[in-house]
This record gives sequence, C-alpha cells and structure tokens, in this order.
Amino acid sequence: MNYLNVASLGTVICGLLCSSAYAGDPDPKLSLVVEVPTYQAFLTNIGHSSISMRAYSITSVSESMNYDGWAPLANVSDQELIDAFGPDAPGFVSLTLPGNALDVSEANLGSGLAVFEPGQSWSIGFPFASNAPNFVADAVFEYVDALTNQVNGPVAYVQVPEPMNGALLLSAMSAVGIALRLRKR
Repeated sequence: MNYLNVASLGTVICGLLCSSAYAGDPDPKLSLVVEVPTYQAFLTNIGHSSISMRAYSITSVSESMNYDGWAPLANVSDQELIDAFGPDAPGFVSLTLPGNALDVSEANLGSGLAVFEPGQSWSIGFPFASNAPNFVADAVFEYVDALTNQVNGPVAYVQVPEPMNGALLLSAMSAVGIALRLRKR
C-alpha cells in the first residue's frame, strides 16, 4: 500500500497534496484517493489538465467493498453534477447490485461524461468494508475516458491524522508550558 502522510485534518485536496506521489508521470490519471483510517474515498484529478470520465469501477478480490457506504454519482442531483462536472455530466447509473462485495461501478449510459478539472476531488462515500474481519485494502480502480479507453487509475491510501480532542490538546500544551518553565530555572 502507498501511504502518504498528510498534515491536514479535513478532506484531502489531492491536487495539492498528492501530486508528488506520482511526480514524473507524463500522463496523470484520475485517481482513487482513500483516507485512512476512515476509508472515505475520493475520485481525484491529481494532474494538471482536465480528465473526462464516462464510467468507473472499484474492485476488491478479497470482497472488501461496502455497497451501503458507497455514494455513487447516480444518486447526485442533475444540477449538482452540472455544477461540479459540466453540462454533460447527468446520466450516471449504478451498475452494481445491492450487497455486492466484489465491486462498485457506475457509468453514464448516454453520451455524457464527468469532466474533472485539475485538483478536483469528489467523495464517493465509504465504499470499503473496513470494519469487516476479512478486510484487505486491495482496491483496483479503473475508469473509461472520453475516447472510451479503459484506464487503470492509481489508488493512494492517504494517512490522515485523527483530530486531537480538547483534553489531549490541553494536556500537551500544559506539558510544554511546564517544560519551558523548568528550562528557564
């Protein structure tokens, strides 16, 4: 697994934070970015040019997909899709049957496509059964581009630190304050 250490506490903006993960790639692709430990997943353009997508699938040989946690584009309003990906974006449909643990996939069955601008990221929810006893982070991400080419997209598991709770933060600040006072003596 490819883990990147990210110092942010919110959603990863991978156009800025993950581009170094694929530095030197002359043909950057649409990527699946998975935040660890929550396993929230994002379709992300880590490149410097627009990427058009007609369909995508995420597969797991270990059957680690979670259909119920997945938030497909098919469930997004037409207006939201137009605002995010352009006028041809509406029309996505889920190709996955409920309860399927092998894959989640969807496609725009018309002539439409979603255009991801450089740095653009879209959450597709929590499509991994990360709490299952047999969970394995073995995702394979593929998408179909504007020319109907099937493209293997990179998968990046991004370690996102969990937020500190207030008591822990105050304890840490107090320890630093005491250490500084002792040091002055």
